[in-house]
Amino acid sequence: SGEYFTIDYSHIPRTVKNKPGDKNSARAFKCTQVRNFLIEGMYVIDNWTTHCAGIFVPAKAPGCDKWEVFKPTAGLIRNFKSINSSPGYGLAQLHGGYDLHFENLSTTNGGITFRLETGAGGHYGGVDQITAENIYCENGATPMAMGPHTAINGMVKVKNITAVSCGTAYQCGPGFNDGRDNSNIPGRFADGCTIDGVHAVYGENAPYHTKSIGGLNEDQLSKLWYEKETELIRGPSRWIARDKTGDSWSPIIKNVTAEGFPASTPLIKEAPKQANKDFRKIRKNYPIWKDLPDYLTDPT
Repeated sequence: SGEYFTIDYSHIPRTVKNKPGDKNSARAFKCTQVRNFLIEGMYVIDNWTTHCAGIFVPAKAPGCDKWEVFKPTAGLIRNFKSINSSPGYGLAQLHGGYDLHFENLSTTNGGITFRLETGAGGHYGGVDQITAENIYCENGATPMAMGPHTAINGMVKVKNITAVSCGTAYQCGPGFNDGRDNSNIPGRFADGCTIDGVHAVYGENAPYHTKSIGGLNEDQLSKLWYEKETELIRGPSRWIARDKTGDSWSPIIKNVTAEGFPASTPLIKEAPKQANKDFRKIRKNYPIWKDLPDYLTDPT
């Protein structure tokens, strides 16, 4: 119908990375043991709080995978959008789910629109038969991210991703083995997961976590700026599509386009995951340093 109902928790104090104080969290909804469901027409007004607006998770009781329904199954989620979400979180996050379709998801001025970072599902986590289309992010981290953590995930197929002034338009990385879940096998997605149609528009309003600054080049570092109202570090679009999977699993990323980026920027950047660097030492050499509050400059 095109109509939206609003969930407004902008009154909750925001959580600021690296700043001492309470961690304030909120969610619009949580899906777990549900089947044959529809979520439609939801607009979330956030205040850069911890957690994504909507999460999809499995049950965790021993043997729950034998239950008739133990994770979100056969669902349609469409016309779902948010504003002002944390750069480290965002709109929708999947830790577990099967046969779910998402369409018309949008995030503005914050985090990740469609986050398949399956890190909190436990032994029964993981997603399979996930499809999505029309994923949009503006002045945010990225429209879509895939990070398996320790979960063994199946097939994901997504088309039509758009980023405007975001850190990246699409990013994916390897999983790992923490010795607890999934029989000591590193997490992964199925080979052949397909991302079809990625478009990125360059801008300089992307929010950056301090830990991600170490991967910026000198020109990008010089364009970082501090937004006092939100207490966020912002800066230029970094990549168009970034594939850090290495030999862990093999996505198909195709039909990638961009506008406004430096000519040297590849459409798909393939590079291994890098260790974090000391963001304070890096920033001290750039103009943003003089604008930062003490908690972002004090080495202690």
